[in-house]
Amino acid sequence: ILTDMDYNQASQKDASEIAEIAKLLLSKTLKTVIVTGVRQKGMILNIIVTKENYQVIGKEAVGGSYSGTGDIFSSVVCGKILKGESPVSAVKTAVEFLSKSIESSYKNNTDRNDGVDFQKYLRMVL
Repeated sequence: ILTDMDYNQASQKDASEIAEIAKLLLSKTLKTVIVTGVRQKGMILNIIVTKENYQVIGKEAVGGSYSGTGDIFSSVVCGKILKGESPVSAVKTAVEFLSKSIESSYKNNTDRNDGVDFQKYLRMVL
């Protein structure tokens, strides 16, 4: 949406092509773009893009879709960056935190509208 690309066309591209599209958003003040939730081959990918390069942080897709995971992801990333961590490190933490929370929620048959069971994993983000 932010790059005026058709979502269906963009979602069919590989990580390097998505990174090139994300680079269109970079500017003098916006140094990093994080593309989240790219589903490919049973994986959920998050692509961290800078002017110089990109890095992919992926995890096997487990369970389903849960309300609030995007908000949790961005909160963890923002908090970690504000504490001085790199965007890559922040995304790695958010991915691990959410992965465990989603897996736990899936195993416990938590209703997707109730969000994820994240409370027992909060130490991961401290």
